[in-house]
Amino acid sequence: DQAELEIKKPEELAVFCITAIPGDIKKATVNLLAPLVINISLKKGKQIVLYQQNYNTKHQLWPEMQTVRGGEHYASPNTQKK
Repeated sequence: DQAELEIKKPEELAVFCITAIPGDIKKATVNLLAPLVINISLKKGKQIVLYQQNYNTKHQLWPEMQTVRGGEHYASPNTQKK
């Protein structure tokens, strides 16, 4: 895949994950199993399936989602340990 996308240095690389956001944002999921990998210099990319990984195509996003307020990151109150 690296050769096919002609990636020579990390600065040429961008990785994106496909996210599904239904009407209820708390049910949003992200596909961690098959990210989009793009050579930004050549504007060339592809979706790469990561075989034999513990990722799935519908990873729940909300429990891990952080919110930004005033420039600071904090975990949602529902995910903080007590």
